Amino acid sequence: MRPYRSSEVLLHLKQLICETKRITDNDHATLRIGYYKGYHGNELSEAIALFSEKYPTVNVEIIVGSHEELYHAMENGSVDLAVNDQRRAFSDAYHNEVLTESKIYIELSAKNPLSKLSTLEVEDLLRFLEKRQFRVLH
Repeated sequence: MRPYRSSEVLLHLKQLICETKRITDNDHATLRIGYYKGYHGNELSEAIALFSEKYPTVNVEIIVGSHEELYHAMENGSVDLAVNDQRRAFSDAYHNEVLTESKIYIELSAKNPLSKLSTLEVEDLLRFLEKRQFRVLH
């Protein structure tokens, strides 16, 4: 029999606590989902409806928050999963899954010199902003 590392013991203890709580809650588990308050799609509500049909004994709790609120909710364990756009580098502490990628559009005045370009790359926009001493966050 191999000795357990402390992280394995803690993981088993957390699983035991969750299972005990589930049993005491009359076999009803709870899934806590956090999503970004700027999200306006229907996919999440449709996925939750399908999930609830398939797993009727699982109570789904929804939490809406800012990027920082969702990050802290994951850190302190008040949500089980968070649906968010990527504002930070992915953390190895979590399983990260890219669900979709979206295009971002920019609208320019006809007076803006960038509007004369046939194509506009992100680098063009960054150079333009830096020349005008805008603070550019990378």
